[in-house]
Amino acid sequence: LNFIKLRSYPQKTYIVDLLKSEKELFKKLRGNWRNGLKKGLKLAKAEEINDMSMIKNILLEYNKYALNLSFIPISQKKCLNWLFNNSENNGLLGLKIYQASSLKEPNKNLGSIGVLLFKDKALYLFGFTNDNGRKFQANTLLLWHAIIDCKKKGLKEFDLGGFNKKTSNGIKKFKEGLNGRIVETLGEYIYIGFF
Repeated sequence: LNFIKLRSYPQKTYIVDLLKSEKELFKKLRGNWRNGLKKGLKLAKAEEINDMSMIKNILLEYNKYALNLSFIPISQKKCLNWLFNNSENNGLLGLKIYQASSLKEPNKNLGSIGVLLFKDKALYLFGFTNDNGRKFQANTLLLWHAIIDCKKKGLKEFDLGGFNKKTSNGIKKFKEGLNGRIVETLGEYIYIGFF
Protein backbone atom coordinates (compact mmCIF):
# COMPACT_ATOMS: atom_id res chain seq x y z
CA LEU A 1 0.00 0.00 0.00
CA ASN A 2 2.96 2.32 0.47
CA PHE A 3 4.18 1.92 -3.14
CA ILE A 4 3.21 3.95 -6.20
CA LYS A 5 4.03 2.39 -9.58
CA LEU A 6 5.74 4.76 -12.01
CA ARG A 7 5.13 4.74 -15.75
CA SER A 8 8.36 2.98 -16.66
CA TYR A 9 7.89 -0.54 -17.99
CA PRO A 10 9.53 -3.61 -16.47
CA GLN A 11 12.83 -4.31 -18.25
CA LYS A 12 14.17 -7.65 -19.42
CA THR A 13 17.62 -8.58 -20.62
CA TYR A 14 19.47 -11.66 -21.77
CA ILE A 15 22.76 -12.59 -20.09
CA VAL A 16 25.32 -14.70 -21.94
CA ASP A 17 27.46 -16.87 -19.62
CA LEU A 18 31.08 -16.28 -20.68
CA LEU A 19 32.31 -19.12 -18.45
CA LYS A 20 30.97 -21.54 -21.09
CA SER A 21 33.32 -22.60 -23.88
CA GLU A 22 33.14 -20.92 -27.29
CA LYS A 23 31.89 -24.24 -28.69
CA GLU A 24 29.05 -24.37 -26.10
CA LEU A 25 28.07 -20.76 -26.82
CA PHE A 26 27.99 -21.45 -30.56
CA LYS A 27 25.91 -24.60 -30.04
CA LYS A 28 23.35 -22.64 -27.97
CA LEU A 29 22.72 -20.10 -30.76
CA ARG A 30 19.31 -20.33 -32.39
CA GLY A 31 19.31 -21.53 -36.01
CA ASN A 32 18.71 -18.19 -37.74
CA TRP A 33 21.34 -16.47 -35.55
CA ARG A 34 23.88 -19.22 -36.24
CA ASN A 35 23.20 -19.00 -40.00
CA GLY A 36 23.57 -15.21 -39.92
CA LEU A 37 26.89 -15.56 -38.09
CA LYS A 38 28.19 -18.10 -40.63
CA LYS A 39 27.28 -15.70 -43.45
CA GLY A 40 28.95 -12.79 -41.63
CA LEU A 41 32.14 -14.81 -41.08
CA LYS A 42 32.33 -15.60 -44.82
CA LEU A 43 31.80 -12.03 -46.03
CA ALA A 44 33.20 -9.69 -43.37
CA LYS A 45 35.64 -9.26 -40.52
CA ALA A 46 35.26 -7.56 -37.14
CA GLU A 47 37.96 -5.90 -35.09
CA GLU A 48 38.40 -3.72 -32.03
CA ILE A 49 39.13 -0.07 -32.90
CA ASN A 50 41.69 1.85 -30.83
CA ASP A 51 42.46 4.77 -33.17
CA MET A 52 40.81 7.88 -31.64
CA SER A 53 40.03 9.58 -34.97
CA MET A 54 38.28 6.40 -36.20
CA ILE A 55 36.37 6.15 -32.91
CA LYS A 56 35.19 9.76 -33.20
CA ASN A 57 33.95 9.05 -36.75
CA ILE A 58 32.13 5.93 -35.51
CA LEU A 59 30.44 7.96 -32.74
CA LEU A 60 29.41 10.62 -35.31
CA GLU A 61 27.95 7.88 -37.57
CA TYR A 62 26.09 6.45 -34.57
CA ASN A 63 24.62 9.89 -33.78
CA LYS A 64 23.45 10.28 -37.42
CA TYR A 65 21.94 6.79 -37.29
CA ALA A 66 20.06 7.72 -34.09
CA LEU A 67 18.81 10.95 -35.67
CA ASN A 68 17.51 9.07 -38.73
CA LEU A 69 15.65 6.58 -36.54
CA SER A 70 14.45 9.26 -34.06
CA PHE A 71 15.97 7.90 -30.87
CA ILE A 72 18.28 9.53 -28.33
CA PRO A 73 21.84 8.19 -28.67
CA ILE A 74 24.24 7.56 -25.81
CA SER A 75 26.06 10.83 -25.10
CA GLN A 76 29.27 11.20 -27.11
CA LYS A 77 30.88 12.89 -24.09
CA LYS A 78 30.08 9.86 -21.89
CA CYS A 79 31.44 7.50 -24.54
CA LEU A 80 34.71 9.45 -24.73
CA ASN A 81 34.99 9.47 -20.90
CA TRP A 82 34.48 5.69 -20.83
CA LEU A 83 37.12 5.27 -23.55
CA PHE A 84 39.53 7.34 -21.47
CA ASN A 85 38.77 5.18 -18.38
CA ASN A 86 39.50 2.10 -20.44
CA SER A 87 42.87 3.43 -21.62
CA GLU A 88 43.80 4.46 -18.07
CA ASN A 89 42.78 1.01 -16.73
CA ASN A 90 41.48 2.69 -13.57
CA GLY A 91 38.75 0.19 -12.68
CA LEU A 92 35.91 2.49 -13.76
CA LEU A 93 33.47 1.88 -16.61
CA GLY A 94 35.38 1.33 -19.85
CA LEU A 95 34.18 1.30 -23.47
CA LYS A 96 35.32 -0.93 -26.32
CA ILE A 97 34.38 -0.11 -29.91
CA TYR A 98 34.25 -2.78 -32.62
CA GLN A 99 33.87 -2.24 -36.36
CA ALA A 100 33.02 -4.59 -39.24
CA SER A 101 34.31 -4.28 -42.78
CA SER A 102 33.87 -6.25 -45.98
CA LEU A 103 36.56 -8.86 -46.70
CA LYS A 104 36.60 -7.82 -50.37
CA GLU A 105 36.64 -4.08 -49.62
CA PRO A 106 38.34 -3.61 -46.21
CA ASN A 107 37.97 0.19 -46.34
CA LYS A 108 34.16 -0.07 -46.37
CA ASN A 109 32.67 0.20 -42.89
CA LEU A 110 29.61 -2.06 -42.52
CA GLY A 111 28.71 -1.12 -38.95
CA SER A 112 29.96 -0.74 -35.41
CA ILE A 113 29.04 -1.61 -31.84
CA GLY A 114 30.01 -0.26 -28.43
CA VAL A 115 30.43 -2.51 -25.39
CA LEU A 116 30.67 -1.15 -21.85
CA LEU A 117 32.95 -3.06 -19.43
CA PHE A 118 32.95 -3.03 -15.64
CA LYS A 119 34.81 -5.53 -13.45
CA ASP A 120 33.89 -8.98 -14.83
CA LYS A 121 30.81 -7.91 -16.83
CA ALA A 122 30.14 -6.47 -20.29
CA LEU A 123 27.05 -4.64 -21.60
CA TYR A 124 26.05 -4.29 -25.26
CA LEU A 125 25.60 -0.52 -25.29
CA PHE A 126 24.88 0.40 -28.90
CA GLY A 127 25.08 -0.90 -32.43
CA PHE A 128 24.35 0.25 -35.95
CA THR A 129 24.83 -1.01 -39.50
CA ASN A 130 24.34 0.39 -42.99
CA ASP A 131 22.53 -1.34 -45.88
CA ASN A 132 25.59 -3.42 -46.84
CA GLY A 133 26.11 -4.28 -43.19
CA ARG A 134 22.61 -5.73 -43.00
CA LYS A 135 23.26 -7.82 -46.15
CA PHE A 136 26.56 -9.08 -44.70
CA GLN A 137 25.14 -9.80 -41.21
CA ALA A 138 27.61 -7.29 -39.70
CA ASN A 139 25.73 -6.78 -36.42
CA THR A 140 25.63 -10.54 -35.76
CA LEU A 141 29.33 -10.84 -36.55
CA LEU A 142 30.23 -7.80 -34.40
CA LEU A 143 28.28 -9.00 -31.38
CA TRP A 144 29.75 -12.50 -31.61
CA HIS A 145 33.27 -11.05 -31.97
CA ALA A 146 32.72 -8.82 -28.90
CA ILE A 147 31.36 -11.74 -26.84
CA ILE A 148 34.37 -13.95 -27.67
CA ASP A 149 36.78 -11.04 -27.09
CA CYS A 150 35.24 -10.37 -23.63
CA LYS A 151 35.43 -14.09 -22.84
CA LYS A 152 39.16 -14.12 -23.75
CA LYS A 153 39.70 -11.10 -21.48
CA GLY A 154 38.34 -13.14 -18.53
CA LEU A 155 34.92 -11.50 -18.18
CA LYS A 156 32.14 -13.69 -16.80
CA GLU A 157 28.89 -12.23 -18.18
CA PHE A 158 27.78 -10.39 -21.31
CA ASP A 159 24.53 -8.44 -20.91
CA LEU A 160 22.72 -8.00 -24.23
CA GLY A 161 21.02 -4.79 -23.06
CA GLY A 162 17.52 -4.16 -21.82
CA PHE A 163 14.25 -4.31 -23.68
CA ASN A 164 10.61 -3.87 -22.69
CA LYS A 165 7.15 -4.15 -24.25
CA LYS A 166 7.81 -1.00 -26.33
CA THR A 167 10.97 -2.46 -27.93
CA SER A 168 10.57 -3.58 -31.55
CA ASN A 169 10.16 -7.30 -32.24
CA GLY A 170 13.25 -7.30 -34.48
CA ILE A 171 15.50 -6.18 -31.61
CA LYS A 172 13.91 -8.68 -29.21
CA LYS A 173 14.34 -11.57 -31.69
CA PHE A 174 17.96 -10.57 -32.35
CA LYS A 175 18.75 -10.71 -28.61
CA GLU A 176 16.76 -13.93 -28.12
CA GLY A 177 18.88 -15.57 -30.84
CA LEU A 178 21.86 -15.88 -28.48
CA ASN A 179 19.74 -18.00 -26.11
CA GLY A 180 21.03 -16.32 -22.95
CA ARG A 181 19.55 -16.45 -19.46
CA ILE A 182 16.66 -13.98 -19.13
CA VAL A 183 16.61 -11.51 -16.23
CA GLU A 184 13.56 -9.32 -15.55
CA THR A 185 13.00 -6.25 -13.35
CA LEU A 186 9.66 -5.15 -11.88
CA GLY A 187 9.75 -1.60 -13.22
CA GLU A 188 10.02 1.52 -11.06
CA TYR A 189 8.08 2.30 -7.89
CA ILE A 190 8.16 5.01 -5.25
CA TYR A 191 8.00 3.98 -1.61
CA ILE A 192 6.19 6.35 0.71
CA GLY A 193 7.37 5.83 4.28
CA PHE A 194 5.50 7.10 7.31
CA PHE A 195 8.52 7.42 9.60
